[in-house]
Amino acid sequence: MSIETNIVQWGPEDAAAALATQTRNRDISYTTCRRYANDMASGRWTFDASPIRFDNNGHLIDGQHRMTALASLGDSDVAIPLLVITGLTAESQMVMDQGRARTTGQQLSMRGIKSANVVAAGVRLYLKLDLGLLFRDNHIANEEVTKALVEQWVFENEETVTFIGDFISSIIKNDAPPSVSYCAALLFTEKNSQATVEFFDRLAHGAGDASHPITVLDKRLQRHRREGIKISSRDTLGLYVQAWNAWRAGRTLSKFPRPRGGTWTAENFPKPVR
Repeated sequence: MSIETNIVQWGPEDAAAALATQTRNRDISYTTCRRYANDMASGRWTFDASPIRFDNNGHLIDGQHRMTALASLGDSDVAIPLLVITGLTAESQMVMDQGRARTTGQQLSMRGIKSANVVAAGVRLYLKLDLGLLFRDNHIANEEVTKALVEQWVFENEETVTFIGDFISSIIKNDAPPSVSYCAALLFTEKNSQATVEFFDRLAHGAGDASHPITVLDKRLQRHRREGIKISSRDTLGLYVQAWNAWRAGRTLSKFPRPRGGTWTAENFPKPVR
């Protein structure tokens, strides 16, 4: 068996040619392919030495999702570096891809980010909102908000992530999903960082009388947990923003008003005030 390895720059035509050599492969996930293609087209694809592999008859036996993603970019001038291994036995395909892929949180943790799983999930939700994807089909949102995009955002906004990390214990000390609480912290920090610290401290340790907006939010979240009420991350985030806005305006709350039509949309979703 003569095995060769090379690092080469491949474009869409090369990928299409590689796909044409396949004789068997696992079922393809087009959601995964679109996610890969988004990263490749935007320049977020990073060389990690994960190989594209061919058997000794020239058939592609590993890498069909990456090749399908690259081929889908058509006439573009995208080219990515790939480690290409040739000369493997056809039987070697049966033992490939048995390892478990790292999660975004694991990737961030390896780069020194504290509470990495919470950060990853919170930033993912924040990006969905920021890109207008929170009100679209979740499959579409997940294709756009990739691991690479989340990691890129975290390291481009490391100062904010570090600031929030200093009081993350207060952020997650309530009955909302930690990802929603972290996303809210990102939104509020953009408006007033010190007020954000105070907001979450009061939510964690008590805010005052029954009509105080943060108290009303806390009681609502407690009721959801106690009664097993399930609402979407989008709706929970809407509660957060309503409570923040009322608190910043010095208003009291008795309950949270429903959005027009009963559902939050891109048009009626509340925006945090300063």
